[in-house]
Amino acid sequence: MLVLVLPILLGLLESSSPAGVATQPPLPFLDWDACPFECCTYRKWTANAPVRILKERRHGAALAFSVKRGEDVLGLTGVVVTTRAGEARVFRAIELGKERLKALPGDVVYILHYEGEGSWKFWFKGNTDSSDGFPDIGDKTPDSELDLRIVSQPKTIWWVKVKNEKGQVGWTDQPARFDHLDACE
Repeated sequence: MLVLVLPILLGLLESSSPAGVATQPPLPFLDWDACPFECCTYRKWTANAPVRILKERRHGAALAFSVKRGEDVLGLTGVVVTTRAGEARVFRAIELGKERLKALPGDVVYILHYEGEGSWKFWFKGNTDSSDGFPDIGDKTPDSELDLRIVSQPKTIWWVKVKNEKGQVGWTDQPARFDHLDACE
């Protein structure tokens, strides 16, 4: 019995801090109504390529309808799904995000997804917040001169919910097949 329980207990210890707060974000992490780039907006979009719209937000779901190139749809909402969190390493004591979360050298900040205008959604010790204090992953500044550095990018999927002119609604993970997602264009 102890042999069966021990791996489970070890797994719990690895995924939680002493205070019982998970040390890593739950995955997949879903950020509803997120728009993952600068000036991103939900509004009337025009297809720049054919798009299959699914009845459910999952691969393999039944087809709800198809959109032809040049056809307009209404972008209703979306969800950025983080399937693998990125990581940032902390080199100097820093306060992160709107909540001014205190991170110390050696801490790991988990990056969930890009939000635009240099801002990243992140997860740190059980808290989710946004911050623009992360240098670009290709930044050549020495670590000794930085508060923190992104060492790996998150893996995300942006699912969008759209409605066509017939009132049909469905999901796609191919938002790049639409134009006018950017309100700054």
